[in-house]
Amino acid sequence: MITLHIEAANLQDLRTKVAQALGDVLIPEAMYVANTKPAPVAKAAKPRIMETSYAPAVAPVAETPTPAPAPAPVVDTVVDTPAADGALDYDADVKPAVLAVSKALGRTGVEDLLKPFNVTNAKFIPADQFAALVAAAKAMVAA
Repeated sequence: MITLHIEAANLQDLRTKVAQALGDVLIPEAMYVANTKPAPVAKAAKPRIMETSYAPAVAPVAETPTPAPAPAPVVDTVVDTPAADGALDYDADVKPAVLAVSKALGRTGVEDLLKPFNVTNAKFIPADQFAALVAAAKAMVAA
């Protein structure tokens, strides 16, 4: 008894592999397809979702454009002073400190900063440990 295991991507690939295995013994030459690649498998198209909005069929009313107010200047500074009651704030103190470490030392620096606190994200640090985290971050950036 002979057992033959053939894996094929499609029918043409199967015919080619069987013909190569058996030669001209069982398969007529007309069916033998030599040196051909299997047909590529077509990928299923992703469904497209079309968003349309329908505006009412009303003639537009002429409006006098009002000038937009000038945007307030953006100040890009890190506040080193804690909140008035002595507690640190995540958005005002912790996040800028972690971003400074990330900018200076990269991802591994942030991982090293968070390792003593046993967290993978600064958002998971309890508020009572914010001061220690900010101090460690400043020390890492200064080094």
